[in-house]
Amino acid sequence: HDDIAQSKGITWPDDLVNFDTCDYNAAMCCFTQDRYDDGNNGNCEEPYDENCVDANPSDNTDVCYVDMTRSPISSRTSQGFALFEENAEEDSHCHGFVWSDDIDDASTRFRGNNLFFISMYDHLTQRGYARNVPGAPMCGCIEQMPVVTRSDCTQIEISNEVVEFNFNSGFLSAAFNNIDIAFNACQADPINGDDNNDLASQYEHFVATGNIAEEKLGVFAETVVGETYCREAIDSFLDSQGLAAKPACRYGEPSECGCDEVFQKDYRGDRSTTWNGLECQRWDEQSPQSHSRTRERYPEANLVDNYCRNPDNEPGGAWCYTTDPDKRWDYCGVPFCNFPEPECGTGALKESDYRGTRNITAKGYGCQRWDEQAPHSHGNTPENKPDGGLVENYCRNPDNDERAWCYTTDPDKRFDYCNVASC
Repeated sequence: HDDIAQSKGITWPDDLVNFDTCDYNAAMCCFTQDRYDDGNNGNCEEPYDENCVDANPSDNTDVCYVDMTRSPISSRTSQGFALFEENAEEDSHCHGFVWSDDIDDASTRFRGNNLFFISMYDHLTQRGYARNVPGAPMCGCIEQMPVVTRSDCTQIEISNEVVEFNFNSGFLSAAFNNIDIAFNACQADPINGDDNNDLASQYEHFVATGNIAEEKLGVFAETVVGETYCREAIDSFLDSQGLAAKPACRYGEPSECGCDEVFQKDYRGDRSTTWNGLECQRWDEQSPQSHSRTRERYPEANLVDNYCRNPDNEPGGAWCYTTDPDKRWDYCGVPFCNFPEPECGTGALKESDYRGTRNITAKGYGCQRWDEQAPHSHGNTPENKPDGGLVENYCRNPDNDERAWCYTTDPDKRFDYCNVASC
């Protein structure tokens, strides 16, 4: 470190399979064990034989999953994966760096120095960090590494670089001398400092300044997914493998409905209005409704965009904060999926179990939506009759009438019965 890394160039080890491609201009190291008592990093302490056998490094990330096809040499298998749901892994520490598409840029020319500094000097020698995430390299190109939420970041800074030219016997040569190389925390946001020492922010900064092609960002973001986004990363990976998590109930279909057994906490659809038509507020915004139901506090709740969710076990099911300053929150009327909705009605139940989509009465009148009050005002609303299946303008029997019926869209005809199939 003192004699070479800060003053001379170190060759990039592209003869090693971990670094032979690196098509996306980033490399990262991830460590899972601390073997040195340096006072403030990890929990290894002297005496080592008592307090450093399975010590953890300083925790700066969450490991979401390892896709072993990314690095078959490290995993010693050509297929397989390991999931770490709900922070199932122990403390882990990741640290990486990025470089420019421009081969003459200092970040590219001295990327070998940065790799040496991060892997061998700063973490192994100074901190005592070792041991890879099982199934993944300890250090490698970003596309070979485990999927994580974030990573620390180091950048190269050159304060002095002298080029000496020599012309001898008809040949011109050049040599770089008196190079002063410094290794500092990445400064993606040098003014405010909010995004410093963060690999994802540094990568985005390189893309924004034209140092890395924009199309590479998507692949990078599949590895460093962002804090609290493990759940979505795991679900997306499982979907790519043709797999799905076990549903919360027998007839669970999270993209379409929510299970009553878990108060619709499993709902992952894109409904973004309440049962009475109010638009939902984004979960990552605090206006007009300030709140504490954020991704940071509920990372497993899939609080994305302004979609209806139930992060806190509200008994009525999926809900959202609204964009109406006068209505803080409300339920969304997401369908329950405890059982298949029958396309017929049982006579003994007066067709109250009918959940089909007929919306024309026996006399040909169009049905009024249950969540509307015109042309006919009424009390048979989804809010008042949550078990009545009152969705859209479909024929139902929420009040134990003779059989399935609906309010009509004709101002002169309040309601009419429907002819539905008998079970």
